Amino acid sequence: MSEEIFEKKASFFDKWAPNYDLIFTTIFYQSLHKRLLSYLSLPHPSSVLDLGCGTGRLLNRLAKNFPELKGIGVDLSPQMLKEARETNWHHPRLIFTQGNAECLPFATKQFDAVFNTISFLHYPNPQQVFKEVSRV
Repeated sequence: MSEEIFEKKASFFDKWAPNYDLIFTTIFYQSLHKRLLSYLSLPHPSSVLDLGCGTGRLLNRLAKNFPELKGIGVDLSPQMLKEARETNWHHPRLIFTQGNAECLPFATKQFDAVFNTISFLHYPNPQQVFKEVSRV
């Protein structure tokens, strides 16, 4: 992702961050996450990545349902990450970091699962993101 596109996307989501959960979590994400959790099976313990984690709601729900889970949330927006850190109910099992989905700073096969809740549509080079997801 070019630096200019990265900065524009980050700025866009920085503006949404303070009110993001008021709008989307209660309307859409809550039911989506509940459905995902009803189908999900993970090894114990497990290590997961939430790509485009936003305010961290999915990782918090995963950590609540999987007590041995360790997770990393990656997002491009500093303000979304600030919100995620402030509502991180499971620190230190969950950490949130800024990153680029096209070049993830993680080891090969580091995660048991990678999650992504609709942020994929914001990636200008989805094939590269798929390669990175497959790698980690």
